[in-house]
Amino acid sequence: MAENLDTLHTHTHTHGYSFLNDTKKERKSNLELLRIFSMILIIMGHFSYYGEFNFENAVTFNRIFVNILRIGGKIGVSCFVLISGYCMVDSKFKVKKVINLILEVLTYSLLGLIIAYIINPNSIGLKNILKSLFSITYGQYWFITTYIVLYLLSPFINKCINVLSKVEFKYLIFILLLIEVIIPTISTSEVNVHEIIIFIMLYIIGAYINKFPNDLFNSKKNIIYALILYNFIIVTVVILDLLSIRMDKIKDYTFYFAKFHSIPSILCSIFIFLSFKNMKDFYNKHINRIASTTLGIYLIHENMFMRPIIWKEIFKCNTYSNSQYLILNAIITIGSVFLIGMIVDFIRQQTFGKISDKISEHIIYQYENKT
Repeated sequence: MAENLDTLHTHTHTHGYSFLNDTKKERKSNLELLRIFSMILIIMGHFSYYGEFNFENAVTFNRIFVNILRIGGKIGVSCFVLISGYCMVDSKFKVKKVINLILEVLTYSLLGLIIAYIINPNSIGLKNILKSLFSITYGQYWFITTYIVLYLLSPFINKCINVLSKVEFKYLIFILLLIEVIIPTISTSEVNVHEIIIFIMLYIIGAYINKFPNDLFNSKKNIIYALILYNFIIVTVVILDLLSIRMDKIKDYTFYFAKFHSIPSILCSIFIFLSFKNMKDFYNKHINRIASTTLGIYLIHENMFMRPIIWKEIFKCNTYSNSQYLILNAIITIGSVFLIGMIVDFIRQQTFGKISDKISEHIIYQYENKT
């Protein structure tokens, strides 16, 4: 599920967190807390989506509850990219970070492959092996693939941003919002909407907030606006879903206002980001260490082999479709995915993470000597 903090504690291992940090200063824990919050939203969304719940077109509390959980996924992703733009706009591009990220993705792709082979050897074929070895180019992790492209483009984006006047900056953001968010939301048509363009737009918005920190609402209003928008999305999802039971054509529009590029979703993400950004700066090593594992948590539970194992075999989410214990199952499942992923990534940081550092340093050393 992003080198983005403007501050980084020197003692923290960056290899487990490579594309989320940039400088070697003390990281602001308010933004690290947002990273943790965003990952929880993403896991909630995956619980709803991959749980494969079956409510048989019946209006139930469980149906509404599951639909509400799905809303947070895209908002969590948007917050990660906003943090990136905010913290990377003045940073330097580092090849080592890209190499470390690729190696981390490869580590978890192979781990998922090995676990799947142990559980069911017959489920692993040559195609699956290739997908694990080249998971980024195969798009196994859409977020990672898109983010790497964004990071590779970031030096050029930053160069353009840093020569813009404030008026030009606003105009650029308005054009991107108009093409990628406003028109698609209002017209129900997509005008060349693509994840990388949305990422670039969010990156630029994050950069704008960095450059002009006093140009937006205060923190108290931000949290209120975020709650209003989040509840608006919930209401639209519930109403559209209930209508879809009687009108089949509406089914495709149930999460219309919860989509990645919808106006309410984008605005809600921005106000959530501002709420955390405008908190009084503080440092907490425990929050920062937990936040350093968010990428690993994403890579573990979003792995194509781990998804059916986690949601169907371990936690058996779909069996709780009509159970009174669905909420309890959701709390246990979402909490366990976060906690286990965090522990696994702590271990990886102390083992394979250090190996990845040496490999990336060796690759860069060899390249520099040849050139």
